[in-house]
Amino acid sequence: MAISSFVLLMISVSAIVATGSLIFSFIMVWNFFKKKTMGTALLAFFYGAIAIYHIVHSVMMSIAAQNPFSLPHKILFIIYVATLLLSYYYLYVFACRHIFRDNDFVKSSITIIMLAANAAIIGMMAYELILDVPSPIFYVIDPKPEWNISHYVPVPLVLLTLYLTCVLFVEIRIIFRLSLTLIKKEVENDIQRKGLQQILFGILSLFASVLLTIIISLPNINNTLFSILYILRGMLTLLGLLLSYIGWILPEWYVRRVRKTWIVSKITNDNEIETPNTNSKTFNTVAEKNDEIDAM
Repeated sequence: MAISSFVLLMISVSAIVATGSLIFSFIMVWNFFKKKTMGTALLAFFYGAIAIYHIVHSVMMSIAAQNPFSLPHKILFIIYVATLLLSYYYLYVFACRHIFRDNDFVKSSITIIMLAANAAIIGMMAYELILDVPSPIFYVIDPKPEWNISHYVPVPLVLLTLYLTCVLFVEIRIIFRLSLTLIKKEVENDIQRKGLQQILFGILSLFASVLLTIIISLPNINNTLFSILYILRGMLTLLGLLLSYIGWILPEWYVRRVRKTWIVSKITNDNEIETPNTNSKTFNTVAEKNDEIDAM
């Protein structure tokens, strides 16, 4: 059976996101060997899980287009759902070490909810899929005749239970905590504060991508809307990974840019306060400072 343009779109977008995620994961592994920090390792696992999630989705859609309802199709569907949840668990563990202030009881409770409760739901989905239960309650088959495909979709209640645990217990809490830290100016170092801002924007992008995942997973969604949202989701995912990488690693090129911006701002403020009228002396002083900045 020929693969339709819609399926090719999904495979292509997922392949691009998977490639980008793998690149970021390898960069994190490389930085881990340089810095030996556990946070870097956890982000590498997070990026790697996101990559696996999109790789599995690409292969699953290919199988669904050519051999639907086969055992590989069913197994990949379960792995597809489970890997996304596992990736956000890595993100939660990272946040526990560097962003949250959870005590052991809170950590244990959230871990149980994220892993145990969701594992039970995924296990029941697997049970219904493998045994071909006549009236499943955890998933539905979503036929797409115009795509030449029929694929599995979790029912809306399962979608909310699975994905909103990522949003409520991980992403929204990270967004709230980072926002509070920046508002209260708990970080005085300019570069570290800029790094936190990048992480915050990255998590906001990932938060939007999870919401789009829920929307495009709903049965009977309009094809045009699906295509637009699917591409947008891929872009937001890559943007989120890029910004969180910049904010955590603080690569040298980014640090240089922050310092250069800060120096230019300081020169501008000093001139506005101390030398409201420009003369030859003040002009030459500013020119010398600008030459120093350009040399950085």
